[in-house]
Amino acid sequence: MFENNNPSIAVHCLTYDRETKSFVVAYLSPEAQKREHTITLLLLDSDDNRRHYVWVKNLSALISDRDKHKGQRHVYLSCLQVFSSASVLNEHSR
Repeated sequence: MFENNNPSIAVHCLTYDRETKSFVVAYLSPEAQKREHTITLLLLDSDDNRRHYVWVKNLSALISDRDKHKGQRHVYLSCLQVFSSASVLNEHSR
């Protein structure tokens, strides 16, 4: 419903997999790469089956422990692959 009312905004939702200790893409807006803006949410689960969404302001900071690069990171939303430069990210997205 939100995406129908806001056609320029893509929603990207992640969850944390405790077994693999990594983030997983739970939802990605159809045609997300064609939308002007992207909102990334993290779905948190508690032990008592309560769920809560939080806004991820900086996706690269959230998943920064996956590589040893110290500079700015660029994350491809579909697969959460991390790149050290925007040009490499653009090449990957094709």
